[in-house]
Amino acid sequence: MNIPVLVKVCGLTRVEDIELSAELGARYFGFIVWPKSPRGLSWEQACALAEKAPQGGRVLVDVETPSDVLAERVKGPFDYFQIHSQLEVGWATLAAWAGLVGKQRLWFAPRIPPRESLASGVFEFCDHLLLDTYDPHQAGGTGRTGDWSRFYEYKSAYPHKNWILAGGLNPQNIVAACQQSCAETVDVNSGVESSPGIKDPAKLRALFDVLIGRSA
Repeated sequence: MNIPVLVKVCGLTRVEDIELSAELGARYFGFIVWPKSPRGLSWEQACALAEKAPQGGRVLVDVETPSDVLAERVKGPFDYFQIHSQLEVGWATLAAWAGLVGKQRLWFAPRIPPRESLASGVFEFCDHLLLDTYDPHQAGGTGRTGDWSRFYEYKSAYPHKNWILAGGLNPQNIVAACQQSCAETVDVNSGVESSPGIKDPAKLRALFDVLIGRSA
């Protein structure tokens, strides 16, 4: 397989994992500051690690960030701000996030239950949308694959936006996921780990090998 897929390696907690991800060709690097995440970093840790990642691809990941907190975080070394939220997030909240970071830098990650749909109004506030596997009890990071055909439907209906596919992606399923979803950007995390926050070099290499066709 040799397809133009951009990769975000998320849940980074170690410099060596950042360096290997960059060496292999990752485009984006995710640092989680949600305290309930097993990969959660303090603000100071996230900033220090982000400085080790290539500029232009540093993504700060959080859940429903309060506007006053986000106003301080935009001063940090991050290029994008990925915010997970309930689908019912108000327009005023979305507008506040977009106003603080800019719609070009906001990665909105709505939790969309199987029988509900994403309102088209959200596109006014963000250029990037990340779809993770829905779980009623978790904001993200379930480690389970989602509905790839549904992702394709959203991407086809709104092709002017950047859609990021997340959820249980690993070297064994990444090809099928990209083919069925037509994703051009993917987010990998637990599928390339040996334990939460610790990336497995062999799994990382295997994933990039498959994507660029060296072992397809």
